[in-house]
Amino acid sequence: MAKKITSKGKLWELMNSIWMLWAIATIGFFNYISFFYIAYRVKQRKWTIWGIVYSIPFIMYMAFEGSVREDSLLYNLMFAAIIISWFGSIFHVFKIRAEYLIRLEQHKKSRVSQNQIEELRSSIQKEYEQNSKNVPTQTEKKLAETKQVPVPTVTETVNPIDINTASEEEIANIPSLGAILAKKVVSVREQKGGFASLDEFTEALNIKPHVRERIKPFVVFSTIEKSTTLSPSEQSGRLVDF
Repeated sequence: MAKKITSKGKLWELMNSIWMLWAIATIGFFNYISFFYIAYRVKQRKWTIWGIVYSIPFIMYMAFEGSVREDSLLYNLMFAAIIISWFGSIFHVFKIRAEYLIRLEQHKKSRVSQNQIEELRSSIQKEYEQNSKNVPTQTEKKLAETKQVPVPTVTETVNPIDINTASEEEIANIPSLGAILAKKVVSVREQKGGFASLDEFTEALNIKPHVRERIKPFVVFSTIEKSTTLSPSEQSGRLVDF
């Protein structure tokens, strides 16, 4: 047993070889315990079967020991079976020791890995449970997506801004518009001479319906008179009445 078998070291291997004493030191009466033990430790059915095989001579001896004379042939056969089982189990435990130690090492590693998986699963579950407590409402989601303020309630005081006369800075302060769109509003307003209504305003600026509803309480449109400019051809064809 001097040769190193696993990566655990000789001391670990020695400590996990004590089970062999059940086969070596019990003169065949309890050798089967060695095989039941290692079968349980590493979940190997074949060693459970060997444990059953080695237990048969002992069971027969205990069953007939009181009813058979010690000088009878049957008694001698039963005792011989125990001795043969004893020597066979000693040879057997030394033969399977290396396999058992390697299987035990891997079994322990797999248990550690499984424990790590369970810990990770538990950690992720707690993380999702914590996140579920902070799930925003539908209104909060919409506000986060659009980065807009909510439409004012009835109790809020709103001072509408006249789009046709307001400065670029005033228009930029209207919720849902901003500086970039305000610059575009002023540019289009100069081209069109003003906006007659909210519908004309939103259509000219390509404003989406949900933004239209948000800015509706904040804007008004003063009455405008768009001047009619005659084209050069109309001017040349005009007759002067003397």
